[in-house]
Amino acid sequence: MKTLVHWRLELLKHLRGPLLGTRAKGTSSNKWLHRQQKDPLVKRAVVEQYRCRSAYKLIELDDKFRFLNKGAVVVDCGASPGAWSQVAAQRVDCGASPGAWSQVAAQRVTTTSTNTQEIADLPGVLVMGGSDVTDPLVQERVRELLGRRGADVVMSDMAPNASGIREMDHQKIMQLAESALALSHSVLKEGGVFLCKLWQGPLANVFRSRLKANFSFTKECRLQSTRQSSSELFIYAEQYHST
Repeated sequence: MKTLVHWRLELLKHLRGPLLGTRAKGTSSNKWLHRQQKDPLVKRAVVEQYRCRSAYKLIELDDKFRFLNKGAVVVDCGASPGAWSQVAAQRVDCGASPGAWSQVAAQRVTTTSTNTQEIADLPGVLVMGGSDVTDPLVQERVRELLGRRGADVVMSDMAPNASGIREMDHQKIMQLAESALALSHSVLKEGGVFLCKLWQGPLANVFRSRLKANFSFTKECRLQSTRQSSSELFIYAEQYHST
């Protein structure tokens, strides 16, 4: 059975609703809703049964680097609402369409946390609801679940709620990336893959340089599926070695 360990960081992650979502009334909310309604990837996600448009970012990355191999064990950090986990489960499990995976009952592991929202179960996915990736106890629980098998891929689409203060937001997303990287060091197999989202800024360059100490290949990616107004980029690293 393919195992996709999947948890969410809700205290620091964007609050996400349905694809077209609802937000508090106001000018910015109206602009956001209009953008959602006009976005072709939002419309495509509805048709193809993905939980949000971010699914196409992971699809684009995997089409480029081919790291979601059949039978792989994947840890998805900050997974709400579950689109990356959908894509990963699909691609490690015979490449079926989102609505036609092998019918393996998803299990739910409940951990203690506050201010969290549940994610609906996914076939082939072990959901750790209400879990904070920055919590050492949560990271220990993931290590226990994986056991000696370890993970082939650790990936993170985590991001903090944007304050509008660029330097502060950049520091916050880097903290999340550091937490995901710390987990990768304890669960990744030799030769494994690490993938995470960052926002452009000086600390991103430092972070990528540090990755080179434990990964033989690293690549910074700006995706076609990223909105033009966004400063996000993804760092892909492969061929992990612990020393």
